[in-house]
Amino acid sequence: KLVPLLAIGICDQLAANKLTIREAEQLLFSPHAMKFFGSIERSLEELIHAGTELDDINELTPESLPQAISDLRSKAASMLANGVANESAILEHWFEKQAG
Repeated sequence: KLVPLLAIGICDQLAANKLTIREAEQLLFSPHAMKFFGSIERSLEELIHAGTELDDINELTPESLPQAISDLRSKAASMLANGVANESAILEHWFEKQAG
């Protein structure tokens, strides 16, 4: 639940213009996070990858950004509602990384 929950909060703040795309990338939507969480659960890699594309969408078709953020939030909310496979492994991996 950790990653979808973070993604929802980040999307909400992006939509409200309280967070920049650069800040969202620093928090979660980065290649490093994609590799870190994707090594445990493919669906998380896909979610984070969609977040890494927000900067490109903003540069190429800025009018599409609000819908892209909304779609990403919906995907994260669906993952949160349906659960994420390997959740205990994800949390264990996360806390190990934070401690070490």
